Parts: sequence; structure tokens; C-alpha cells
Amino acid sequence: MRRAVTFACAIHATVGVSACRDHHAPTAVVAEAAGRSSAARDAALVRARVWAQPAVAPAKADFSVNTPGPGSFDVNADVDCRFVAEPVGGSTPKFICATDDGKHVKVKYGAPNGELPAEVAGTRLLAALGFPTDRMNRVHSVRCRGCPLLPQQALQCLDAGGPSVACLQGASDEHVVTFAPAVIERPIAGKKIEAHEMKMVSIAILVTPLLVLLGTALAVASDAGRAGIANPGAHGFSEILYAFSSAANNNGSAFAGLSANTPFYNLWLAVAMWFGRFGVIVPVLAIAGSLAAKKRLAATEGTLPTHGPLFIVLLIGTVLLVGLLNYVPALALGPVVEHLVLWSR
Repeated sequence: MRRAVTFACAIHATVGVSACRDHHAPTAVVAEAAGRSSAARDAALVRARVWAQPAVAPAKADFSVNTPGPGSFDVNADVDCRFVAEPVGGSTPKFICATDDGKHVKVKYGAPNGELPAEVAGTRLLAALGFPTDRMNRVHSVRCRGCPLLPQQALQCLDAGGPSVACLQGASDEHVVTFAPAVIERPIAGKKIEAHEMKMVSIAILVTPLLVLLGTALAVASDAGRAGIANPGAHGFSEILYAFSSAANNNGSAFAGLSANTPFYNLWLAVAMWFGRFGVIVPVLAIAGSLAAKKRLAATEGTLPTHGPLFIVLLIGTVLLVGLLNYVPALALGPVVEHLVLWSR
């Protein structure tokens, strides 16, 4: 409503002269702006939902059919498509295929592949409970025109820089390869976070704790590291832990009781500071570049917005959980023991 009033005020200031001639024009503009604002709010609320009342009660859901929705396939369908040489990543046998309507779909295949029935069962269960997710459509077969006999290996060969003549050997428009059974993926809206992004996130999250904890362990285990401690015991361990925590996370500082101006600490604190910067910056930039290059899918009721309270709670909870798991054991050896000793006196 506030945006609607602001928009109306701007319109009124702009067309003030004409408003004197036609008193009904501003009223119409305000009504139109209010309607647009209400529609935008309703659309945002729809996108923010991560659960919706299922159309059929979970107890009555039919798990023998594919999850209904746009572009769903019948379980007994024989789907015709044309092979598209697009990279897919991962180790599960899969490839991209263009259906008769021109849409590109991801096809997963392989009878002994246990991931396929697990994905189909999992997505059907989530959909029956009211949680939108990727829809994995199991079909009788996929008849791929122009497919090599082993599409996954052919795509890996192309990704490694191999010549297309060798990688796509046996593929031609007259040649049809049938995959039975097969699963066709219908992804949920938005930009997909896949294996590459998760690897980069893992590196960005773990690089700083590794630098802090490994650096502290190296200093405690070496004579050169222990030589800089003026206060032995738990407080001395806390001084070393703080020095490497500050170097890996910030600009580097140390307690007065630690002689950090030595060749040992000058070297290893500088290493922690350098990798603490670029070990986080490079993966984050890689994630940004990867997401920017991906196509944005249409938003649906299953889209999780990054500005909503649910995402904020999940983010804060993850930060606290990962931080506690990484640092509580080390803190228990230093600051926690030190305070317990002080309290016992």
C-alpha cells in the first residue's frame, strides 16, 4: 500500500496541471497502481510458500503414477526426442534431449541405477505431502534420435576436449537409441544449485576453519610455535588459537602474551591470511559466475525466496551449526578450560 501511495503521489506531482482539468484522472491512476501493487504482493506470497495444501489427501494419493503438473508424462509413455550435446555434469547416466515441442529435458537412464527409483519415489512422496520439488517422470521408454550408444560417456568425452567425431561415434539422425526404463526430469523453478556450486560452497565454508585449526595444531606441536608462548597452559593455547583465527578471518592480531614477531609466526600467519582471503573469494566468485550463466526458470509456488523469513532462519541456523561443530572442540581446550579454572579458585 505504501508503494501504491508513493506511486500515486509521483503521478499527481507530474500531471498536476492536467489534474486541474480532469479530476477523475488521478483517481483512476491511484486505483490502477493499487491494483498492481496488490497483484505483486499476492504473487510474492505465492512464490514464498514452501508448502501448499495437496489437491488429494496423502492417504489417497496414487504413487503408481507420475506427479501431475506442466509437462508431465504418463508412466506408460514412449517419448520421442532428439539428442542435444549439452554438458550435464555428475556421474549418473543422463543426457539432454529435445522433445517434439522444442523443450529441452534431462533424461536419466540405466536399469541398475538405484538413484532413479529413489528419486521417483522421493519426489512423488514430497508432492503428495504438499512440498513442491523437481518432478521425476518415470516413462516406459525414451527413443532418442541422434543419440550415441553411451550418451553419458560421449558427453564426458566432449567435456574433456575430445573430437566430436570420436566422442559421438555412431550417432546420426537416422539412428534411434531406446532407453527403457527411463526418467525425465521436470525441474522446479529458479536457478538450480548443482554439484559444482555445492563443491564451491563447501570449499568456501571449510577453508577458514581448516586454516585456523591446522595452524593452531602446527604451532602447538612445534618447538618454534611453543617458544612464543609467555603464558603456558590453557591461556597459551587460547593465544595461539586467537592469532590464527584473527589472521585467517581478519587483518591479523595477537594477544600481548604471544611473541608473534618471529620467523615461524610471521610465515604461518601470513599463509593463513593469504589463503583466508583468496580461499573464500575465489569459490564465491565461481558460484556467482556459474549462477549468472544459468537460465532462470519460471517461479512457482515451490520457489524459496532468499529475502523471506524461512531462508533467513535456515541461513542463521546453518552458520551457527557449522561454527559450533568446527570450533567448539578447540574452544574447549582453551578459553572454556581457562574460565573453568578461574571459577574453581
